[in-house]
Amino acid sequence: MRYVLQFLFFILINSLNQETFAQKIFSVPYDFLEKCTKGITIRLDNVKITGNSNVHALEDDCEMHFGATCDDYNGDPRGLVLEPMNLCDMPYFNKEEQSNADWNQFAKQLKNRKVSVEGVPRIWPEHLAGKESPSNPNHALEIHPVTKIITPQETFDFSEFIYIPGEYEGGVKEESARKIIKTLSVMVRKEGNEVEIEFESSRIGNFTTLQLQLEKSLIKKEAGGHSLKGSVNFTGESVDVDCVTVEGSLVDKNLNKLFGKRRQKIKREVLVLFSLNPSSLLEAANRSNGQQVTVINPLQLIIYGVSE
Repeated sequence: MRYVLQFLFFILINSLNQETFAQKIFSVPYDFLEKCTKGITIRLDNVKITGNSNVHALEDDCEMHFGATCDDYNGDPRGLVLEPMNLCDMPYFNKEEQSNADWNQFAKQLKNRKVSVEGVPRIWPEHLAGKESPSNPNHALEIHPVTKIITPQETFDFSEFIYIPGEYEGGVKEESARKIIKTLSVMVRKEGNEVEIEFESSRIGNFTTLQLQLEKSLIKKEAGGHSLKGSVNFTGESVDVDCVTVEGSLVDKNLNKLFGKRRQKIKREVLVLFSLNPSSLLEAANRSNGQQVTVINPLQLIIYGVSE
């Protein structure tokens, strides 16, 4: 009996020391994926707002979340979440002081209306299933960050709201960020207009602060911002990553200034949002021929700002 208990104890300890890998499966339309590769941002029309969250506190990301559906998006799940940044810090348009009440009133006016939305398509399966709410339906697609919400009467431009608010460093700590970057595995299979995506990682999360090395010669201007090639260092180990900045944001405007006149490479602390890379997903889908294939360089980091 003593040996049986020792064996069971060994199995328990061994299982606790192993990484737990979460597998998530969802799908996006192939033609939508193609649209996502035409630039950094996209525009979606016929987006119906179903509800909104409160304005989140600074330590929780400073955003407001809008749940939505879109007539032109038929992924699985079909839900959509829109996330303008820094509403806990920014005053409502043409106001001088920030007020959560102003943003809540803005959201109330949008509920059950159809609008057009522009922003970065973030494919990230953090809430595929489970408890839903009008502000947070089951979804794999977000417009995050939102750059514009367009009604028949007015255009609301959020592009300058993209920056690091106060001392915010994101909710994902360095060790968890390292595990996302190092352990993420993504497979796709294309059948007709459906691209099935299998996502597997030991961690999942949203914002984090990383030390990122960027190379000036690898910056590329694209519609809606810039794409960049970078690398992240974890205790001497370097991992290559694809990054984007968003047109209108402070970091996008000042991208070349970060390097100065002579430097070709820089290392800076940056606030980033994890996402899958639409171009890498599309490239893999085009290789699929109905078979499951591995996505090369599946991760994309959306840069919100550079720490001072």
